Amino acid sequence: MSAHGLATRLLPLLLVPTLTTSLLLSGCNLARVAARSSAAISVVAGPGFEQYFDYELAGEAMPATIVQLEGMIRADPTNRQLLTQLTRTYVGYTYGWLEDRIERLEGDDQDFRAGGVQRARANVLYLRAKDLGLYVLSLDESGGPEAIARGEVAFATWLERFSDVRDAPILFWAGSAWASSIGMSTAGISDSADLPLARALLERSVALDPTYQHSSALGALGALEASVPGGDLDRARSYFDDAIDRTDRHAFALLVNMANTYAVQSEDRALFVSLLNEVITGADVDPSVRLANLVAKRRATRYLQQVDTKFP
Repeated sequence: MSAHGLATRLLPLLLVPTLTTSLLLSGCNLARVAARSSAAISVVAGPGFEQYFDYELAGEAMPATIVQLEGMIRADPTNRQLLTQLTRTYVGYTYGWLEDRIERLEGDDQDFRAGGVQRARANVLYLRAKDLGLYVLSLDESGGPEAIARGEVAFATWLERFSDVRDAPILFWAGSAWASSIGMSTAGISDSADLPLARALLERSVALDPTYQHSSALGALGALEASVPGGDLDRARSYFDDAIDRTDRHAFALLVNMANTYAVQSEDRALFVSLLNEVITGADVDPSVRLANLVAKRRATRYLQQVDTKFP
C-alpha cells in the first residue's frame, strides 16, 4: 500500500485533504529530486554508452531510454541536463538505427512504401528533438520564436546571445535535428526555407566549441554545403578537412558523410572509395567513438556497394 493510501485510511477524515495535499507536494518534490539525480548519473554514464561494443543491443535499449527521459522531464521540465540528453538520444537513435532501417528498406529491399512509413517516423522524432532543443535555449533567452519568424538574420542575431561554451551541445543537437528533419521531409533539403535556421544553430555551436561531439557540427556544415543546390564545394571540403584533422581521422562518421556528400557531388569516385574503405578497415583505436564508428562502418559498407549507382 502506498504512503498516501495508508494515510487516508488511518487518519481522521477531517485531516485527509490537508495531508493529501502535503503528500502530493512531497511526491512532486521527490520526483524532481529523483529526476535531477538521474540527470547527474546520465552525465557520468553517457561515455560508457558511447563506448558500447554491440550495435544491436544499443539500438534496442535506446527507445526505452527515450521513454524514460520523457517521463523524467515531466517531473522536472526545466532540467537542462535531462532535456539535452533526451534531445541527443532522439537524434542518435533516429540517425543510427531508424535511418539505417530506412536505407535497408529503400535500398536492399526496394520496399519504398515501408521506407516511407519509417521516414515519416524519423521526421517526427527529429522534429521532437528540434523542439526540445529550442525549448532549452528559450529557458535562458526569450524571443526565440519571434526571431525565427523574422528569418535567418534575426535568428542568427538572437543566437549570438549564447556565448558560453556550455551552450554548444544543445545548439548542435537542435541544429542537427532540424537539418535532419528537413532531409527526411517530402520536400527535401533543397526546397526548405528553414534550412538557413538549422545552419545558424550549427554555426553558433561551432563558434563556441568546434570540437564538441568529435567536431560533428563542422561535419554537418560540410554535408549541408555539399548537398544544397549551388553549394560551395570548396567550402564543404574545408569544413570536412577541418573536422577530420581535429579528430585525427578517428571519427568515422565524418569520413562517411564526406564520401556520401562531398565526394558524390564533386564526382570524385576515387575519394569516395578511399574514404569508405578507410572506415571499413579502420581499427577501434578511440573508445569514445566506438558505437558511433559501428554505425559508420555499417553505412560505409552499404554505400560502397552502391558505388556504381552513385557514379554511373
